[in-house]
Amino acid sequence: MKVINWNTEWAKPGSTRGHRVAAQIAAHRPDIACLTEAYPRMASEGGHEITSSDETGYENEGGRRKVLLWSSEPWTDSWQAEGTGLPGGRFISGVTSGIRIVGLCIPWSMAHVTTGRRDRKPWEDHLAYLEALSPVLADFLTKPEPLLVTGDWNQRIPKTRQPAEAFTALVKAMEGLSIVTSGTLPEVNELLIDHLALSPSLAASDILAIPKRDEAGKPLSDHLGYALKIASENT
Repeated sequence: MKVINWNTEWAKPGSTRGHRVAAQIAAHRPDIACLTEAYPRMASEGGHEITSSDETGYENEGGRRKVLLWSSEPWTDSWQAEGTGLPGGRFISGVTSGIRIVGLCIPWSMAHVTTGRRDRKPWEDHLAYLEALSPVLADFLTKPEPLLVTGDWNQRIPKTRQPAEAFTALVKAMEGLSIVTSGTLPEVNELLIDHLALSPSLAASDILAIPKRDEAGKPLSDHLGYALKIASENT
């Protein structure tokens, strides 16, 4: 199964950059895609898409979403984390191809500090998100389906300049999962902030970078993305 994870930096479908981004996604022929800071229908005209809500506290242009999940197969049990303490509009999960997929867009350090509602301190929403996320993922790990958690986590792994409190909270939230995107991404010699973690019955291989610029040097996104293969360790 081919999975991609990429923050598309609000590339609009049908725009010049949007066409370049869509071409990069299509070239990897994913079975599952997690796109953050994305517009619906960016992954493909076919397939099946579920998204987070639009309740992020920021103005929303054209139906864009902080996180969306696309699959070549239908989704069941779609959930936007209603009724939890998670800051809104940054979570979507569902089951497809027998795997529970969770897409995250963890707030960056300055969320709602100098923009948006302007009622937060640095890292406040990030830490609140991770505190609320921890029991959600722990519950998913008790379910029968294997679990894959991905998206924009807004931290580098291993720890670099982020506060120790934030890194500890991230590690705690991902307890029981293997973070397969820690360390430097091959080909580009750069640490990611967009990650993927797996429950013990799943394994990842063959990670490939999706660059920030295309072969002609034209901009795609301000984030590195990647594609990788996921398989059950029992097969």
